[in-house]
Amino acid sequence: MKNWKELNMYGSSNDRLEAFLGSKENAFAILQLDDSEESIYDRFESLANLRKRCGRGPAIDRYRTVYIAPLDPFTDLMQMLEQIYERFNISHPEDFRGYSLSVSDIVAVLLDGCVRLYYVDSVGFRRVTGTLSPFPRNTGGNNGYY
Repeated sequence: MKNWKELNMYGSSNDRLEAFLGSKENAFAILQLDDSEESIYDRFESLANLRKRCGRGPAIDRYRTVYIAPLDPFTDLMQMLEQIYERFNISHPEDFRGYSLSVSDIVAVLLDGCVRLYYVDSVGFRRVTGTLSPFPRNTGGNNGYY
């Protein structure tokens, strides 16, 4: 496997997602909406407004994996998510190619082989359920909605 930094600098979204999902260590991934026309109205939308307007949570097939990294040890999950939020707004790592972490982004956390997804909401984070898997857009079957 390529190292994390190399994947963040030069890998594709699917390369990063596959590395994240295949990691043997605890890790996190930042997912941001793609630039498609379909995603325009979901961008910067609170989870409550998204569910009210669309009747669904985030559509994962509209997201791209923009960053992956090993997860530092932590004791409080919400505090760790807040630290990630602060880091990706104030002092971006040099290998980060996304925009500042914002409402509608997702932080995926891989802990002991289990992935949990956290939606960046207007205030704080909201856990969303679903499965992350690399798949091409609009393949039918799995519509990617949470």
